[in-house]
Amino acid sequence: MIDTVQTERPTTSSANDTVTVVLSELDPADGLSQLRWELRDAVLSGARTVVVDVRDVPTLSSDVVSSLLGVHRLCRVRGGRVELVGCEPGVVELLYRTGLWRVFHVRDRQGGWRR
Repeated sequence: MIDTVQTERPTTSSANDTVTVVLSELDPADGLSQLRWELRDAVLSGARTVVVDVRDVPTLSSDVVSSLLGVHRLCRVRGGRVELVGCEPGVVELLYRTGLWRVFHVRDRQGGWRR
């Protein structure tokens, strides 16, 4: 069963205990709060694994990383994880520089896991 919720940004779809959030360029005014609500709703809906599609984002701001870490903590309690898919080289570089590649499951643009 696939349930899709259409929002302006980001968009969310769900299948069982995995939720996918598609992240696009965030409007500084309300994009980050929209992302936080989407991630919160995903976890409250019972998701154990949150997949974040970042293919349209060249890099991640510290606020976005903070939101993802908060969701990561909640998913880990449930035995799940946060996966970042479609990572641009800038996102992969950021994750390696900060050591967050050890926290998130990272899949680059070519589809290979970077673990």
